[in-house]
Amino acid sequence: SCLWGGTCGVAWRTFFLAICTATATTALGLAFALVATRTRFPFKKGLRLLTILPIITPPFVVGLALTMLLGRSGTLTQLIEAETGWQLGRWLYGLTGIWLAQVLSFTPIAFLVLIGVVEGVSPSMEEASQTLRAARWRTFRKVSLPLMAPGLANAWLIGFIESMADFGNPLVLGGSGGVLSTEIFFSVVGAQNDPSRAAVLAALLLFFTLSAFVA
Repeated sequence: SCLWGGTCGVAWRTFFLAICTATATTALGLAFALVATRTRFPFKKGLRLLTILPIITPPFVVGLALTMLLGRSGTLTQLIEAETGWQLGRWLYGLTGIWLAQVLSFTPIAFLVLIGVVEGVSPSMEEASQTLRAARWRTFRKVSLPLMAPGLANAWLIGFIESMADFGNPLVLGGSGGVLSTEIFFSVVGAQNDPSRAAVLAALLLFFTLSAFVA
């Protein structure tokens, strides 16, 4: 019901979003790290420059950019509707839009973590596997991935914590499907004026993030 427009608790909605964001950012970060270290991609320096974007940009910039491009009156939305006649509607506002914004925001952080992990894998291990006639995909699954496992887990947990703590993107794109950070904010400064609810939600958020940090 959380996925298809039903109702679920804000804590579980935030937890599910954090899992999806952490998984996507880790997978994309690993892909970019492999491209930057194991291929002859001509724009490797550009990939490394991407890692500073989350540091130098305000937290709501990605959400605002997606709104201007893919929102109900966004540039790309109007172009697609004019060319194809498809009515895209308000699909961007909710968990889908928050997830997309968080993936774009936090993939550079995962890349920054994983590029060092990939560079730390000894090429001699992979060469030994290929010398023993293992295919490149089998070498990656059986040799490279196990060696990268601690770094992958680290990148996943960082993505999980970043998603949990994100406030700017859910504030811009959350719509009626808020997450813990925005619900805490509106419980304090909104019309609800319910500090007790904010305290309980903050305790839940702290529990999730501290559990990931301990892990």
